[in-house]
Amino acid sequence: MNLPRSSFTYLGIEEGRETFLVLAWSFQSTELDRHMVTIRALAELVGSKDVPDYRIAADPSRNYAFILYPNEVKTEELRGRYVKVGEENLL
Repeated sequence: MNLPRSSFTYLGIEEGRETFLVLAWSFQSTELDRHMVTIRALAELVGSKDVPDYRIAADPSRNYAFILYPNEVKTEELRGRYVKVGEENLL
């Protein structure tokens, strides 16, 4: 999976284990704007008022997005969950 270096800089990703980072993925992606689909999915999971606490970087291929969570507890609570956005399931 290729992401531009600017996405890693924006997310604050450095070498080593990332405990606050989650991959959002859809096997049936038909949406053109992965970033907005990910925001809508995140709003369903955490509530729209809390979305600004998270950082999102969409993959240029638009199949993936990375979500940086504000703390490790929130990250663990939301890993492995999925949400339906329109006709798309986002994992």
